[in-house]
Amino acid sequence: MAEAPKKVCKSCGYSYAEDDGRQHGACFTCTQCRNIASVIRRNLGTTADIAQWTKDETHDFFRSQQKEAADVRLKWTTIRAAWVKKRTEAVIRKFTATVEKEALPKTVWQKRGWEDAVIDRFEPKWSDEYGTYVHELPIQRLRWKEAFQTVEEQVLEQEKTAAKKKGGKGTGDQDLDVPGQAEKDDTTKEEKTKAAEKKKLVSNNAKIAALAARAMGPLCAGESALGKLLARTENVENVNVAAKTLCQDSLETMKRWSAAARAAVNAQEANKGLAADVDPVALAALPFDPADLKVALQQSAAGQKDLKESMPKKEPKAKAKAKANPGSALPSEGDNGEPKPKRRRIKSS
Repeated sequence: MAEAPKKVCKSCGYSYAEDDGRQHGACFTCTQCRNIASVIRRNLGTTADIAQWTKDETHDFFRSQQKEAADVRLKWTTIRAAWVKKRTEAVIRKFTATVEKEALPKTVWQKRGWEDAVIDRFEPKWSDEYGTYVHELPIQRLRWKEAFQTVEEQVLEQEKTAAKKKGGKGTGDQDLDVPGQAEKDDTTKEEKTKAAEKKKLVSNNAKIAALAARAMGPLCAGESALGKLLARTENVENVNVAAKTLCQDSLETMKRWSAAARAAVNAQEANKGLAADVDPVALAALPFDPADLKVALQQSAAGQKDLKESMPKKEPKAKAKAKANPGSALPSEGDNGEPKPKRRRIKSS
């Protein structure tokens, strides 16, 4: 008797007998992957984000969850961690395909901390705007921790929305129902998990708010100094173009970082006013860390120094007066060319 044809699961990519899954249209899904997807839908309300993944990313995610479920009980917290990680990788991959490029003189790149060896890898091109050669370098502004924080916040919102739709009923969505799995965790363990997650959220919020509060002073001061200096150079010719560009970039960065810091501090204050039984709102990750802030302030100071030095110097008033009336600055002379002695004033008796 001929062996029944195998079906390939669209989620994990493995082959199965037709009885080991379900056919839906042109797609076949094995029982294990269908159960994993079901848990995700119950906790997040949707699995639509999978559509943005590549085939390899989808296969990697579901295969890893099947391995987890082979020997131990697979809980939602485990699936959730892998889900957030895979979504973050997808965001980074999608962003990398649209990396920004910026063309600036070599001196500007050097002041931003780029090494000569890296800059010289990109062929210089003449720029009429700068009046010199520029190097066009790709700038990847998105970092892993920023993407991870964004995905984490989105997942938290999805969990809250899904919980509201369910009306808080049922505690069985935290575990994956697969053959050989032990009974699901009881309510007490679930409450401990939620309390731990809330504690982690509060701690992360405190770190973000503390950094934002420390950064607001230097950022506001730097923003004010840059704004005043650039205003002075508006109608001034022959200034250092590279230094001016660096100052303009620094000003835009500090404005953006200042706004993010203020928003974080305000959000933290709003969280403090919430009732004890209300979960705090997760603060958005700041677009900088202490090291980034230090480098930005150093670059701003260097740019301001170079820009000030390139501005035309004002002539001192004393010298200007001496040039306008050269004879008035010299002492009076006698007939022999010697300076006349000063007359003594004698008191009358």
